[in-house]
Amino acid sequence: MLDEESQALLKKMASSGWQPVDKVGVVASRRRKAEGATPPEELPVMEVVEDHLIGEPGAEFQMRMVSQSRSPTGVVVYLHGGGWTIGGIGDSELVARSLASETGCAVLIVGYRLAPEHRYPAALDDAWSAVRWASDVAAARGVPLVLFGESAGGNLAAVVAQQALELGGPQLELQVLVYPVLDSDFDQISYRDPANQLLLSRESSMWFWDQYAPAGVVDRSDPSVAPLRRAALQGIAPAVILTAEHDVLRDEGKAYADRLAEVGSLVGYREFSGQMHGFFTMVSTLPASRTARHFVTDLIKRHLGGP
Repeated sequence: MLDEESQALLKKMASSGWQPVDKVGVVASRRRKAEGATPPEELPVMEVVEDHLIGEPGAEFQMRMVSQSRSPTGVVVYLHGGGWTIGGIGDSELVARSLASETGCAVLIVGYRLAPEHRYPAALDDAWSAVRWASDVAAARGVPLVLFGESAGGNLAAVVAQQALELGGPQLELQVLVYPVLDSDFDQISYRDPANQLLLSRESSMWFWDQYAPAGVVDRSDPSVAPLRRAALQGIAPAVILTAEHDVLRDEGKAYADRLAEVGSLVGYREFSGQMHGFFTMVSTLPASRTARHFVTDLIKRHLGGP
């Protein structure tokens, strides 16, 4: 059962006329997401806030580095969620700055190109470019590199970690996957469970996939879009994986954690009971968001050798 805070939030959203992305479309969903971003004056203060533009001409994308110190303990590449379709730097900054505050790391928010204007593999290409860029920064500072992905960003993070293994780098100290999209099988138990048809439903998940990797155009069984389907995971970067009890993505997150545990690459896994997809980024709304963030940041600090 959903916790009381989540139930209250859903009732409030329903009373305001909220509808899922597959009903309102891309433009309205992006506007709604942007309007929900934390005002700049309410964000945690950072010593370092740097904007960067990288990418090939005609395929550039924005990134923002935030850090509490000019001598960070690591560099975290943050890949936001939003079904590869919505979201960006502005609405990711509160979570990113919170991660920076609690880990001592510099956090690089990647504003990768969005579908349907830029379908697969645009977002993946941008994520890969961002990780390579961040790797150079981390190497220059002599600190480790961490990859962090939430939801669709977790998909990109998992694929990039696999590519890094295949290509012999960049060297990743850790990958953190928060209720990641890892497979294209919509008939898993967690997808079919009526109790999980909440902010992210089976229907809206399928809609997101159609925007990013349309069936018949993209082979959805390819590990570059469904990383759970990669045959071998030996040697993959150590992982922290977080799932939510009432999330259509729960089963694939648990399956990936189990496979990584089998090859010795799992640092930590936790399913948060009473929670739904999206709770991690609801910093000022759901108390479980803070608990989940502390679970992640504690493991990051421990893995990087911090207190």
